[in-house]
Formats: sequence, structure tokens, C-alpha cells
Amino acid sequence: MTLRNARLEEKTDRDSALINAAALYEIAGYQANAVCLSRQLFRKADEREIGEIWVLCAKFLQRLFVQVMSVGNFLTKEPSVDNSAEMLRAAATSLLAIGLSEASRYFLSGDDRYVAASLDRLRVAQKGFASLGLVREANVTSTFKSMLPIMARSIDLVTFGPISPR
Repeated sequence: MTLRNARLEEKTDRDSALINAAALYEIAGYQANAVCLSRQLFRKADEREIGEIWVLCAKFLQRLFVQVMSVGNFLTKEPSVDNSAEMLRAAATSLLAIGLSEASRYFLSGDDRYVAASLDRLRVAQKGFASLGLVREANVTSTFKSMLPIMARSIDLVTFGPISPR
């Protein structure tokens, strides 16, 4: 994968730094730290002042899976854009939203098919962001793509079979 038109910067913005740090805590097994860091995103302002991708990622890290699906539905609506770059950005954002929504469905249902579908969507979203030179978005998508299988393995899903008298 090549990054064309990638923007190199001396610093990162607060929102993407918080989400990346929280995701890396999640990967390392420090879920409480991940949740605390992702909550910091909302301390500065309400959700309307934070980038929609970062809100979606923060809600996922906090395990607010129903809210992830709600925000995801909003992000998958057809955008009104004028150029192909904005259309590609909207498509990549939509794929990220669908991917995290499908991952949320896995955590709510335990159905393994959602993990595979989610990883496919995140892979394509990452390529879309990278092809546009959106380094922060590609990076966080890559991190979440790496984090999802770890989260899925660590969750204890208990399946209750039918209760029958012996």
C-alpha cells in the first residue's frame, strides 16, 4: 500500500491522539484506561464539535455498542458532495462506520460472522483513507482493525442452552 499525498505533520490533533492512545491501551489489555482516555474526548465540547469519526471510535472503545450503531447509521447516509475526493472520503468513512457497527453487533450477539465482515470493511476503509492521504484516519482504522480480533478473543461470551429437567 502506498500513501500518495500523505500529510506529514510535526504534531497530531488532540482527538486522534486520544483515540489512538485509548486503542493502544485496549490492545495492551488495559480496558479501563482505554475507556477513561476515550471519555476525555468529550470533556472539551459536545459531540457536534468533535469529528464524527472520533466520536464513533470513542463510543466503540467505551463499549457503547448501541450508540455505535446509531452513529454508524448517520455516517452511512449518502453525502451531498461536489468532487470525487470528497465522495471517496465519505465512502471510506461509511465503511469505517459499517465495520464498527458490525463489530458492535458481534459483541451484542456473539455471532462470529460479524467479526469477519467487520475486518473486511475496515480493511477497505483503511485503503480508502490511505489513497486520499488521510493519514490520521488511515492510522486509526488500521489500529481498530488490529484491535478487533484481540477484543473478540478476550470477551467471555456465555451461551446458555435450553434448560431441561433431568
